[in-house]
Amino acid sequence: MKLGPGVALLLSIGASPVDAAVAGSPEVPSVQLDGLDAAVAHRLGALRAEFDRQHTAGRADALAYGRLAQHYHAYGLNEAAVAAYRAASALVPDEPRWPYLCALVQIDLNRPGEAADLLEYVLARADKYYPALLRLARLRLNVGDSNGARPLLELARRGAPNDPAQLALSGELAQAEGRAAEAAELFAAALRTEPRATRLHYGLGMAYRALGRGEEARRELAQAGGVGVSPRDPWLEQVLALRAGPATDLRDGHLALRAGDLDSAAAAFERARSAGGDAEVDALVALASIASRRGRQPAALVALERAFELDPNRPTVLYNSGVLLLHAGRAREAELRLAALVERSPEDHEARAAWGQSLLALSRRSDALAALEPLDALPADRCREVSAGLRAAAWEASLSPRATALAARFEQACSGRPTPEVPR
Repeated sequence: MKLGPGVALLLSIGASPVDAAVAGSPEVPSVQLDGLDAAVAHRLGALRAEFDRQHTAGRADALAYGRLAQHYHAYGLNEAAVAAYRAASALVPDEPRWPYLCALVQIDLNRPGEAADLLEYVLARADKYYPALLRLARLRLNVGDSNGARPLLELARRGAPNDPAQLALSGELAQAEGRAAEAAELFAAALRTEPRATRLHYGLGMAYRALGRGEEARRELAQAGGVGVSPRDPWLEQVLALRAGPATDLRDGHLALRAGDLDSAAAAFERARSAGGDAEVDALVALASIASRRGRQPAALVALERAFELDPNRPTVLYNSGVLLLHAGRAREAELRLAALVERSPEDHEARAAWGQSLLALSRRSDALAALEPLDALPADRCREVSAGLRAAAWEASLSPRATALAARFEQACSGRPTPEVPR
């Protein structure tokens, strides 16, 4: 029977248990819940209180430790999660789930050695957990250990020959060993199965470059992004399913946004928006940013207008909506919001630069000069527009010396040259 990702593989690679990796005290340190969503903090506090009652009564079993560890893991309370996972593993040494999840936390804590020991312990069993094979192979590749990664990937390939996560790692192995043609085939196969994994374009591009296929290499490298591919992982999915609350959705959204995965980010921010409360405004600002990046300016403005209705004094709302209104040709509305922001935060140079730009758009050139003169430089994307507006202001005799000098200052600052003084 052919096996797929997330199932046990019934083959052995001869690893031996690492008992020391799971031995530990049954004590689990207390955690600070400050900064978590109120509902999440309440739930974790209640869970810990129940665990402490069981522990005091001598009834805390491996499942109780594991459940506590999973909840701490879900919310990034990593040190406490490690302690609880280790205690659960010590109580039930034959259960591979707890040391496996502990390994994932150790990876998050940038402790690859500890994580590798735990994964080897998990893989010492006859029924091997597929994601553990790939995660240990990844750790081996990270330190340049091709010999250590190869048998893991061979075993994974037998169980799931078409899994894009396995194909991608096998491509990295082939590339590390100088087998560029094979690497290109593997990366291309992974992308056909999972085209959203934009990070794989980099590996494919480098393989093409090694093969002398320059045009194809340039095409692939131009598409490279930050979204990778991971195996389906039921044990980790159980942990992630414990996450709840808009604060977690916001965090997940920003993580996805940094990775370049706009679809996942938008879905997370939409969940946070739907929950209402304090997170709704932050979610609307983030959704507006995604819409703007996709060239959907009207949708971005709708989201920001709703955010403005909910919290007209929040700096991110004032700034983002002011800039978007300015670009939409609604300079009068933009100026009101940006002026309010500068009044509250006069040292916010980004806000002051945008405010000055809105004043120039309204032909209020004297006011624009007063707004812009405290700045030493402008954001690079505004240099040309604002400098051009200042050059236009120089046609007015009363403003000519100040406007001309200020335009020259910004032009030189943005080009990296020394900046001249502006006459007062």
